[in-house]
Formats: sequence, C-alpha cells, structure tokens
Amino acid sequence: LWQDFNPADSPALAWNRSSLQDPAVAERLRLYLLLPYLLGDPITVRETLSFLSYALGGVLDAASASALPEPERIRYLLFNTLFSEPEGFQHGGRAAPNEKLLWWLYRFDPGDRASPEMDLNLLINLNNMPDAAPPLELLRIWQYELIVQGDENSDSGYRQRLSRFMRYARRWYALVSDQGFGAYFPFRHFADYLQALSSPTDELSKRIPRLLKGLNMLLSGGSIEDDLDLKLFYLPVEGGRGSQVVYSTNAEIDESDLELLPDTQLESEEGDRSQVYLEQLPRRLYLRHATHQHIRLPISLMLYEVLMGAGSPQGGFPATLWAKERETVARFIAGLNHTHTQGGGAIKLAIALGSERTLKLNCNLLHKKIQVT
Repeated sequence: LWQDFNPADSPALAWNRSSLQDPAVAERLRLYLLLPYLLGDPITVRETLSFLSYALGGVLDAASASALPEPERIRYLLFNTLFSEPEGFQHGGRAAPNEKLLWWLYRFDPGDRASPEMDLNLLINLNNMPDAAPPLELLRIWQYELIVQGDENSDSGYRQRLSRFMRYARRWYALVSDQGFGAYFPFRHFADYLQALSSPTDELSKRIPRLLKGLNMLLSGGSIEDDLDLKLFYLPVEGGRGSQVVYSTNAEIDESDLELLPDTQLESEEGDRSQVYLEQLPRRLYLRHATHQHIRLPISLMLYEVLMGAGSPQGGFPATLWAKERETVARFIAGLNHTHTQGGGAIKLAIALGSERTLKLNCNLLHKKIQVT
C-alpha cells in the first residue's frame, strides 16, 4: 500500500499519514492507547504495529485505495478507522492482533460522548473552529447533508445524517484539538492520575485528603465530607444494599495513618520481582495503612476517577464505575474495621436512617450492654 505511494491517488490515506505525523495528534492517540494498559490489558509491539497499520489504511490495498469513491473516503479517515468497530470482525471469534486495540478504542469512542457546549460549536461553527480545520469530506457533510431533503416526508433521514455527522465530528475534534480532547476524553482526572503514578511518595501524600473525602462522601451517601480522616463504616455483605449508613464515632483512620504509593514501589518492597511488569511502568496506586501494611486499597484509573470526582468541589462522579469498584472498597474498609475491633472494649456507632433520623449506639462489649439514643 505505501510503497511508491502517491498522495494524489488517495487523498484520504494521505490525510491519515500527515495527521499521524503531527506530534500533537500522535500524543493524543498515545493517551488513548494508555487506557487498556492502565486497565490491566498487556499490549505487545506486534499488536501496536498491526493496529497502526489498520488505522492508517483500513483494509485497503493500493488498487482499492486509488479507486475509492469520494463519498466513501470519510469512512477511512484516521479518526474513523481508530474508533470504529473493526471491519469484518466476527463476533464470538478470536480477535486478530489489530482488533484488540481497536476494540479498546471503540469502547472509549469519542463519538458516543456528548459535550453540549462543544457539540453545539461543532454543529454551528465547523468551518470556523479556532484551532483546527476539518477535512474536506467532513465539511461537505456539514454543508450539504444537515438539511431535510425536498423528497423527504419525515425527519428520520435527517436525524440519521445528523447523528452520523456528530459522531464523525466528535472523533475528529477529539483527535486534532486539545479542546476537543478535553471535552470527549472519557476520564476527567486522567492527566492527574498519570502524574500521580510517577510522583514520589511525599508528593502523593498530598492527594490523600481528597481521596478520603471521596470515600467518606460515597460511603455515607453524601452526608460526611471529612478529608482529614476516614470514617470506619460498617457496610452490608456483598450484594446487599440499604438506605442506612452505619459508622463508628469513636474510631477513625487519620490521614497520617495512611500512605499512597504506586504498584511498582509496592512490589519492589515485597521483593517479588516476577510480579513487576516488564515495562517497569506503574499501572495503579495503593492506599495503604502505614502500620498494618497488608491492608491496602488498589486504586485503579476507574476508582481514582470516582474518588477524585466525588471529593472535588464541583462534585459529581460516574455512578456506573462506582458500582463496579464498591466491593473493592468494602473489603478495604472491612480490613480497617478488623484492626480496631479485635481488641474489644467500647464501640460507639452512628446509624443514619435517611437525612433527618440518626440513632447513636454505645456498645460496651465487656459488660454486654448497649445504650441507644
């Protein structure tokens, strides 16, 4: 395909190659490719090269690339080959080397992520975006297809064309623009997470208060905003849910009792070199009890996104991600509870039943007495 390649024979593929040679575009693509790595899927050099080969040329050979009709070109532009479902993929079969990364990027397709302000800007000002000029194929869709045709009796055809345009426009802008990348990238705290993975332990400690606030907010249903200590919550068994929030009022984990470190440092301390990744690059953080070091919370990119979102002044967090990570947090809290109850003595609990009703329990384990107020 690329031997003796003549850009005039295939404008779409020429656009792909020149786009990927742009360092800014390549960097944004690299950040997308970090997602499967950080989420635990190993990536080989072969898979990366196969993926890039598909992204640049699709399934075209030299003859079909030259004969590609103009209306079909946009399907083979870089932003569509990167984020589309792999062409010809057989569901239920074994993925080819290029399909593994294509499926990961399809999972995080910018075309599926709405940003009302940016979407409106693309719809109205596509030909006058401040930081990027759209390819001719996308511009023509914007100019000629976003109207109801004279022979159409309903707006269903227009809606389909509008949906197709917005999907393409979001993909394009996420790849070529910092503003678009920020609007359509799936993780708001991704850059901060990458910085945390490479930060020394003393720098990481500055992030602990916000993580604690996020944990307190999520586990209390938004009623506890403390960021200097972590309340010891009593959580339902796996799969159980309830409206009540139960936590200790005489025992808590102070910020100074916890430490934050990347997984590579943790594994180096334990001396198990077989578990250290070949790349020597960290994938996740651990929130660890400084004294009882076997009690630790693995903080993946997804959990970091949830906790930092819940602990931020703006609030808001992806609830679907929290549902997946909640059991991991529950096991961590259970381990902390065990360290504070195994010695016996008095336990003081607060049970919040909704926003206005609270029971306070003083439990004396030695005298087997419970006082309720």
